[in-house]
Amino acid sequence: MKNITPTTIKKITSFWRWFLNHEIEILKALLYQENYNDIFDHLSKKLNTISTQIGYVIKDTDNPNQKLKIIFTAHGNKKLMPKVEAITQNAPSFIHWEIQSFIKRTEDIEKFKQGLDDAYIFPDFELKTSDAYFSILDYNIEKKKLNIIVYLKNYRFHFDNSFLQEAVYIMIEDLVGEMAVKKHISFVQLAQLSNNPKNLIRFYELQEYIERLSLINRKNNSFLD
Repeated sequence: MKNITPTTIKKITSFWRWFLNHEIEILKALLYQENYNDIFDHLSKKLNTISTQIGYVIKDTDNPNQKLKIIFTAHGNKKLMPKVEAITQNAPSFIHWEIQSFIKRTEDIEKFKQGLDDAYIFPDFELKTSDAYFSILDYNIEKKKLNIIVYLKNYRFHFDNSFLQEAVYIMIEDLVGEMAVKKHISFVQLAQLSNNPKNLIRFYELQEYIERLSLINRKNNSFLD
């Protein structure tokens, strides 16, 4: 496997051995909040032995017949992609889990419009794309990059959570694809969603704005019109 050392494979094997041995505890932490912080602290530490820059997200589902999905992301960093691929390729078979490498662009926007999207489960909090909004701080026509503010319902309760910023980036990656985020978004600021968000843009519309941004040129500065 390209650029993957035996030491890395050993760390990946150790990660999955730990995950397999603690699968029931992880499920209980998700479903019943049992030892939640302890379990996911350990999960993050085990993943960090492979790389501190690789992230993960767990997507919940309301369908009892559907597996939970854990997605590993390189956050658009091409150098880390072989490691992410190695993590998923060396994963054992699970009854309750679907393993995915990289966060791909979501094609089904309708589920967000109808509020039928699954929640993202992070340490200490959950987020839904359909509940979030954004506004544009600035854009760079030459570099075709956006600076945005993302507004969350419960930001006031989680603003000091060290994982929140990464969690929102993962949501953005799921909307537009992790390579598009690296290419088109420079800065993300977080804020509390007000009770009257009429002047804000629904978060799921970020896909459309990224597409429009990719078409803009120096002679056309009507992006925000």
